[in-house]
Amino acid sequence: MAENKKEPIAPPAAPVQPESQANPEIPPIAPGTPPPAPNTPQSPPEAKKPVWHWILGGCLILVIITLAGIGVLGWLGLRSAQNMIQKYQPSIDQTQQNLDQFNKEAQDWQKKAEDLQKNMPNLDNTNINNLQNVNGVQGIKDLQNAAPRQY
Repeated sequence: MAENKKEPIAPPAAPVQPESQANPEIPPIAPGTPPPAPNTPQSPPEAKKPVWHWILGGCLILVIITLAGIGVLGWLGLRSAQNMIQKYQPSIDQTQQNLDQFNKEAQDWQKKAEDLQKNMPNLDNTNINNLQNVNGVQGIKDLQNAAPRQY
C-alpha cells in the first residue's frame, strides 16, 4: 500500500533567462505616448527625400496646369469663332454677292473706257487749228472765245 502513496507535486520553477535576453531598463515614457512594444527591433529612421524632388514635382504640376489652361482657352476660342461665323454667315454671303456685282460693273466700266479711248481722235498727229466740229466747236478760235462753263 505504500506503493500507492502519492507525493505532493511542487510548483514548477520560474524559467531562467540568459543575460543577453534580459529586458534592458526601459526609459521613462512621456505622458500621452504609447509604450514601445517589448522585444521589437528598432527600425532605422526614414531617410529624408531631397529637396529637388519637391522642386521638380512643383514644376511638373505648374506645366500641367499651364497646358490645361491653354487647351481650355483654345477650345473656348474655337467655339466662339464658330458661333460668330454662324451668326455672320448671311452677311458674309451678301457681301460676296455685292463684291461680285461690283466686279462685274467695274469690268463694264473698263470696257466702256477702252471703247471711248479707241473712238477718240489722236490729238498728237492732228493740228489743233484744223479741228472741225468737235463737240459743236468750229475751231480753236471758238474755244478761245467761248465763255467758261459753269458747273
